Amino acid sequence: MKKLLFFILYIPLLINAQTFEETMELFWLQHELEFQHQPIDHQFRSNDNDVLKLGDLIYNLFDIRKEEVYVLTINDGETTILETEDDIWNYDLLSQFRRTDDGTYTYRQTEGCSKLTSHIVLNLSYRTYDKSSNDNSNSKINGMLNIHLQYPSGTKSNAIYVQATFCHPPIKLERTKQGILPQPKCKSILLAYDYRSKKENIDEFKSIYNSAKEKLNKKDYDNLTYLERQLLLLEAHPDIQSDFYWGKKKYAESSYWDAILYFENVYNALTSYFWSKGLNDDDLFMLSESSFYIGMCYYDLGLHTKALKYIDFAKDINQSSYTYKKEYINCLIVMHDIRALSTIKRFSKEFHEIPEETRNDSGGLEYVEFLQRREIYSLIELNMLSKAKKLLDLYLIASPENKWAISELEYIQNLEKK
Repeated sequence: MKKLLFFILYIPLLINAQTFEETMELFWLQHELEFQHQPIDHQFRSNDNDVLKLGDLIYNLFDIRKEEVYVLTINDGETTILETEDDIWNYDLLSQFRRTDDGTYTYRQTEGCSKLTSHIVLNLSYRTYDKSSNDNSNSKINGMLNIHLQYPSGTKSNAIYVQATFCHPPIKLERTKQGILPQPKCKSILLAYDYRSKKENIDEFKSIYNSAKEKLNKKDYDNLTYLERQLLLLEAHPDIQSDFYWGKKKYAESSYWDAILYFENVYNALTSYFWSKGLNDDDLFMLSESSFYIGMCYYDLGLHTKALKYIDFAKDINQSSYTYKKEYINCLIVMHDIRALSTIKRFSKEFHEIPEETRNDSGGLEYVEFLQRREIYSLIELNMLSKAKKLLDLYLIASPENKWAISELEYIQNLEKK
């Protein structure tokens, strides 16, 4: 089964793009796929002729009406303030991504908010009451909506996609009137800006997508085109294999934050599958590996508390893995966790209680020696020097020339002289 898993990991890498055009087309399809998977009331598109008004967005997503808008502050590298209802409501949310009259694109050169290229942050203040009302309630307080538009992705020949993140903080009186610790409402969606007609983009996407699904249902795998194969990989289980491979590659390159993103995709997908479909042995193996590598990434970044959580999880899934247990102990020790010494003794006892015929002997002797060394190290750190010396004496009886043991014994003798 492990050999089969090893082969599957490389399937996405064996399907290479034939042309640069196909590569760019796939780049666009990937983002359009995510856009199409949003709820229909979250799908907002714009182009050179149609304006995506801020008012349409906030009304559909947050039920904020035109008569309620109050002040809009726009930070796109410079600060602009709009204070009239019409200006705020009709504000062109994606104006930065329009082409100029000569057909060029300027957003790539735009220094946005906090000097992040093409990043825009909008702060909308709005009334939570009818301004013409004679109601004297204390709840007549303005609300706030924060909107962040990120640097776009996509292709200039088809469409680009802007990640829009909304944060809707609770208003003041919600803290006492609507329960304990009310939380802000957050939402993140993609906004599309079409550089050709909306119909062309949607028709082409649906043509490739539906064709791929039809061939898949008929098991007509040989006739799947490159783009159809890749589009299916984005949706189906094998994309987990791809993320797992790239996570290991990034980890080997010491790109730990990048590796975490890949491994978290695998971890989150498999834990979700566990509750809905269950996991087979190969899936459990990959879940434990992805969790372990997330932990190792955090360990190498010096975030040991986070590392311990994921390495502990991997250890519990695959209790026969000496590697997981060794790194778990290393993490406890570097954190000066009081459980380190008792955990080392428990692991040692568990190993020797396993019947020899069922014991995993691959790396077993190395694992036992590791436990011995870590126990001695922990005793020294805890200033339990006499116990550490007794274990070192036993260690040297078995291996009289062991340089590590001799060095540790000399270190203890120096400590005792102080």
